[in-house]
Amino acid sequence: MDVIALSQAGVGEAVAPLGTALTADQLRVLRRFSESIVACFDGDSAGRRAAARSFPVFLEAGLWGRGAFLPADEDPDTFVRGRGVAAMEACLSASVPLLDAYLEELAGPDREAVGRHAEAAREVARMLKRVRNAFERDALARLAAERLGVREEVLRAEGAPDAPPALAPQADPAGPIGAEEYLVELMAADPDIATRVHAENVIADFEDPAWRRLAETLAADPGADTSARVGALPRQVRDRVVRRLLDDAGDDDRQRAVADCIARIRSRRLEGLRGRLREEIRAADARGDAEASQQALRRLKDLTEKART
Repeated sequence: MDVIALSQAGVGEAVAPLGTALTADQLRVLRRFSESIVACFDGDSAGRRAAARSFPVFLEAGLWGRGAFLPADEDPDTFVRGRGVAAMEACLSASVPLLDAYLEELAGPDREAVGRHAEAAREVARMLKRVRNAFERDALARLAAERLGVREEVLRAEGAPDAPPALAPQADPAGPIGAEEYLVELMAADPDIATRVHAENVIADFEDPAWRRLAETLAADPGADTSARVGALPRQVRDRVVRRLLDDAGDDDRQRAVADCIARIRSRRLEGLRGRLREEIRAADARGDAEASQQALRRLKDLTEKART
């Protein structure tokens, strides 16, 4: 009935979870259509607590979200029918970041309650460990430290994501080897290619740290003895390099393969930069930082223009 009433009043971009608790899966579906989500809550203390509880769910779905708080004993249906669409739009415009409600609930009303703030900081740190987006983690750590009165560097250290276990370089499980692995293979087989890759300054764009270390080693000493170069490679690559050394493939074929690998790595890096800037814009919008949002938008446009030239 809330959605129907809002639609009849002219507020067409509304959905409801049909009486169930809002879930991250529902928000992920909603995110396909918009990343600017305003959730409506009762304006009483129970509504504030509900808004606080919803923030981790939004964050799990990759959204920050905002909360609009209706007057006591009102819901969107009764509010828009009784006060009109202008009042509803004003209520939505006055929405606040759900992060604020979350931190207020954690901190409690007593700013001198050291034990409460310490426990709140531990809860934020546990949440930070689950936030994979660097910009969202940065904003959450900064704002939480300010609101809770704790040192930001301590909160960041406690909330740092657990480092994944160190692994040996892995081949592409889909079948064909990845660009990074293939480029290392070519560098090991041909010192001239190692010199070219070093000159192209593409090794820094490797995603896999193990392949990056191998490429750096090969580029640092391209004139090293062949057996030493090959011996430094993982077993799954070593046999292919030996076969390549015995192969009589033409130089043109090798150079085309090198150019293709470099292009793929650079294209992936560019797309990654675009994605991070989009996330930065979304995080800035969520915390109401219009200046940071505009700066990130300008960088995104500049990056897109450079890619076209």
